[in-house]
Amino acid sequence: PSLKKIRYQKYMLWLFENGFLPGFITGKEAEEQLQNETQGTFLIRLSERVDGEFVISYVHQSGVRHYLLQPDDMADKKKTLIDFLGQNQLFLYIMQIQTQPSGKRLFYKHNKDKVLQKYYKKAPKQVAKNQAAGGNPYDTRLPQDGWH
Repeated sequence: PSLKKIRYQKYMLWLFENGFLPGFITGKEAEEQLQNETQGTFLIRLSERVDGEFVISYVHQSGVRHYLLQPDDMADKKKTLIDFLGQNQLFLYIMQIQTQPSGKRLFYKHNKDKVLQKYYKKAPKQVAKNQAAGGNPYDTRLPQDGWH
């Protein structure tokens, strides 16, 4: 299966080329990397379970969580993934991943607004959704109450 067409692909390419969208990193690898990070630290990766979909793995008060991006997260005519990240107060620090020639991955944490602000189409307004329960391995909604 192929990846579905992504709106505003140039931003996805920029994220990928600069190590902010590592692509093929597993949920387990994301959890291992994020487990000792501060709340609000996140990385963007491809889903292992849902072909062609993106997941935001992030540190929440309850531990490392995985949010499967939903179609309505970017449903607005000109809303990009970068806008979604900018508007969500749960995501504060974006992880950058650089792979050395030896194959070793180096991880760097950056303030998301410092990295992404020049690409925001809309001024960030803080948005968060309710978190869903159930057997789904991914959050389908984000916690509404923010951090405690």
